[in-house]
Amino acid sequence: MTGDIPKGTCQDPLLVVGCQRSGTTLLRTILNAHSRLTVGYECDFFQVLAGTYGQTRDIRAHLDQFLADLMAVNRFEFWELKPADIRAVFETAEGPIGFAEAIRLICAAYRCKHKPGASLTGVKNPNSIEHLPSYWTLFPQGRVVHIIRDPRAVLASEKKKFIKRDGGFNSFLNTIRVARRWNKAVRAQARFDADSRLLAVRYHDLISDTEDSLRALCEGLELPFDPQMLDYYKSAATPDKEMWQHALTKAPPSPERLSAWQSELTGTEISSINFLCRAHLVQYSDGQRTGYKLLEVLPGLAAGWAQWGLIGIPSKIAHLARQALRRRAA
Repeated sequence: MTGDIPKGTCQDPLLVVGCQRSGTTLLRTILNAHSRLTVGYECDFFQVLAGTYGQTRDIRAHLDQFLADLMAVNRFEFWELKPADIRAVFETAEGPIGFAEAIRLICAAYRCKHKPGASLTGVKNPNSIEHLPSYWTLFPQGRVVHIIRDPRAVLASEKKKFIKRDGGFNSFLNTIRVARRWNKAVRAQARFDADSRLLAVRYHDLISDTEDSLRALCEGLELPFDPQMLDYYKSAATPDKEMWQHALTKAPPSPERLSAWQSELTGTEISSINFLCRAHLVQYSDGQRTGYKLLEVLPGLAAGWAQWGLIGIPSKIAHLARQALRRRAA
């Protein structure tokens, strides 16, 4: 550990969420530039471990196995914490350490090692937007920052990622996947929109009016605005092996890129995503090209839905089986 155990160890963590490819990594980078904030790299460790340890009265009784399971969670390596770092913080706790307190202490260990001067630690996990009640059951005072991006831009970003990684893009299948994720995210926003713990940030505003957007966010987090946030790209710390899909975290805001989706997507892809996201499209888009031709998109979407069923159902069954095994092990 590089600093003393900070005060506020038991503080509920900040949660950064959003539909994947909506700019959660960029937002994390900007937040990390604030002198009093530190947000760990994307990892769903608290969701993964909840099935096994969520009802555990005192994690200390299973600490060796808990730490082994934590270290095995995908992407937790990017938090750059060792078991000894977490044990050191656990030793400062008084009384039993339940699951929620264990997560708070892990966040305290991260803050202590990487930014001892920070007063607030966050966890970035995009799909937690679909599980806000579970998060708030664990952390009643936890703030959530939800970044929302035009779904056409989300699809264009997903398309570029797949082409770069896999060399191709299954247009209709992946349009359906993106639309499902995006619709779930904006429905969650609508459901909890009146909850003061949920702070929405529009990607368009973050890029086109960066300072005002960040000032409003800092006010919602009850933190002073830090001008260093505007220079986030100078200190971006995205893991090297992940940089291939997050290169823009090391570049200043580029408003001219906001409409790039119009040239990166085909007309059919635009019509399809417009149709699938029509319920909230006008509210969260830039207002351009929001129409669709139903007869043009239905045949392709029907084929995509068939593929979704063939691929998605076995995957869902496997996921449910893994959850059942975790509960039985607990």
